[in-house]
Amino acid sequence: MSGRVAVTGANGFIGRNVVRHLHDAGWEVRAIVRPGRGCPLPDGVELAPARFVAADLVRAAAGSEVIVHAAGLTRAATTRQFETANVEVTRQVARAAVELGARLVHVSSQAAAGPGTLERPRSEDDPPCPLTAYGWSKLAAEDAVKTSRHLRWTIVRPALVYGPADRNALALFRLARRGIALQVPGSPTTAYTFVHVDDVARGIEAAATAVAAEREVFFLGHPRSDTADTLADTLERVMGRSCRRVRIPYALLRVAAAVGDVATRCGRPLALDRARLTELMAEGWVCSVEKARDRLGFSARIGLLEGFVATAAWYARQGLLDHQA
Repeated sequence: MSGRVAVTGANGFIGRNVVRHLHDAGWEVRAIVRPGRGCPLPDGVELAPARFVAADLVRAAAGSEVIVHAAGLTRAATTRQFETANVEVTRQVARAAVELGARLVHVSSQAAAGPGTLERPRSEDDPPCPLTAYGWSKLAAEDAVKTSRHLRWTIVRPALVYGPADRNALALFRLARRGIALQVPGSPTTAYTFVHVDDVARGIEAAATAVAAEREVFFLGHPRSDTADTLADTLERVMGRSCRRVRIPYALLRVAAAVGDVATRCGRPLALDRARLTELMAEGWVCSVEKARDRLGFSARIGLLEGFVATAAWYARQGLLDHQA
């Protein structure tokens, strides 16, 4: 199935991959970004600059049967910034979707649901338990979607997303190239559900087209979870060298996280801040993916090794692996 779709946040990591995937799948795609923002687009994709207020979004997405809302902040200096970017904007997108009669696929995050373990993966029916201001803002955005009258909606919660052009994982690859695999305090068997960004895009298309997806929430993740040890093993294979496991003392992580908070307030976010540290110290980030498999017929295809190979190749082509970590 294909049709006309508008994608907010089309210049973001997930958004631009959704745009490319839907275009390749035969959709007529309109890429919505804030005025003054540009992004490389496939031929045939229309760039639609718009302020994120309902009236402008209605004009930008006019004629669309589906709106994929992928815009949002993952890092911010204050809770208010998260509320503005992730909650208030979502309300505006929902209003625009109602006015257009379009179906809304809202891209949330596992952060809105909270941690899970191999023994007890987080499921869509579990009571939400966000750990950070970001997670709480994504949960509030979900509530804004669910309580919008006359809105046809589906919510997807990607797990830990990675892939080519992902800057969050770059430091891990740079360190692995130098023979170092950093590990945080806690058990090396702490588990995580990863998902390649290409699989996220496929899952979003499935959510946009399946009748069984309406008014439902779905985790998107690979059916196999990985631990800190298997993550390091995979980096070794991809980078072609052994890595020394270096466990960072918690006290040092706290200092680095405090520095990261200051850097974020100055507009120069670092890889670690106190919110990220809170997430790192959780019992695990495993989610159940059975609902997406059963209701959407969706299952992530790209395993960690294949995904890391593609990601490392992209970093190498951009000359990013030779920089200092």
